[in-house]
Amino acid sequence: RDPVETEILWKSLNFKIFDTAGISENSKNLKKIEKMSVFETKRKIRLSEIIILILDINNYFEKFNYKLIKFIVEESRFLIVVINKIDTINEFSEKFIKKKIYELSPQIKNTPIFFISAEKKIGLNKLMNGIIKFLPLWNKRIDTNKLNLWLKKLTLKTPPSLHNGKEVKLKFITQINIRPPKFIIFTNFPKAVKESYKRFLVNDLKKTFNFDGIVITLNLSKSNNPYEFKKNN
Repeated sequence: RDPVETEILWKSLNFKIFDTAGISENSKNLKKIEKMSVFETKRKIRLSEIIILILDINNYFEKFNYKLIKFIVEESRFLIVVINKIDTINEFSEKFIKKKIYELSPQIKNTPIFFISAEKKIGLNKLMNGIIKFLPLWNKRIDTNKLNLWLKKLTLKTPPSLHNGKEVKLKFITQINIRPPKFIIFTNFPKAVKESYKRFLVNDLKKTFNFDGIVITLNLSKSNNPYEFKKNN
């Protein structure tokens, strides 16, 4: 039940891989040793940059682990979904399976999905090349001026809803971290920004700056306005 650790070299890049026991959907009735296994799996997820979720093509629909997906998204890890054992089925539609997975879990829409057979060594090169392709997005930092030009144009076209009759102003945005990409927007009413509008911001941010398929974090913070302070005094 302990994670198995190994290292591989791929195209001059070193990767350390942890093979974990996973997380059960029914975590309430786990035995002590199983709880320790879940704890260790969560710890490895927090320490890792890339999470490869492996699903069996024969039962990916039944075995889809919503709890694990939710945890990976909350930790803002770089997720890749792998459909294994494609050699066991004569015909299948990659397009249909991708569509079904995105429907099962909308929060990972456009997450990279690869199809492999580990036993027959089919699709492994494509998977590794895909990981290398997406890694730069995980490490990308966007210039603050470009971010604020984007925010200004977007809010002029589609502003957030009023708060008690007052305008909600999204004043400034900056990227505060990479791996995972994290952004913060300063506003006069952070708690007044609806979750639907926040999702709208995240989706447009990902589309504009080519973060498609990457989980990004966007926080809202109260902006300090010195003029408001002076008026109150």
